[in-house]
Amino acid sequence: MDLPRNWNDLPPEVLAHVERVVAAGTTARLPRLAAVGADIGLHVVADRHGVTCLSVRTADLQEEEIVPILRYRLGQYLLVGFVDPGLVQQELLEAWSTQLAAAEEAGDFYVSLTVVVGAGTKPLA
Repeated sequence: MDLPRNWNDLPPEVLAHVERVVAAGTTARLPRLAAVGADIGLHVVADRHGVTCLSVRTADLQEEEIVPILRYRLGQYLLVGFVDPGLVQQELLEAWSTQLAAAEEAGDFYVSLTVVVGAGTKPLA
């Protein structure tokens, strides 16, 4: 995984924590979304060069699907510089805040990417 160059200057404990957060987010798997995506998806682009893109309403996600998505979100926010790695480590954050996610409007939706591998699928998050 390519990490931002400015992370080279992070203290070792901060770097270790944010690397774990990013890794945890990128390894999230949501197989139910791959299985029922066409039924609950607001928009589905199936197998576009090996990638399926699915957008779903937050309300259509199961409880156990929310945290992996929020882990993925925090990891991506770290990688693009939207959040401070030092603060993430200081607060021992592992996922984007569930309180912030809950405060978002009920009409929100998430996008899930699914890589199609042969006859099966492998959700990314």
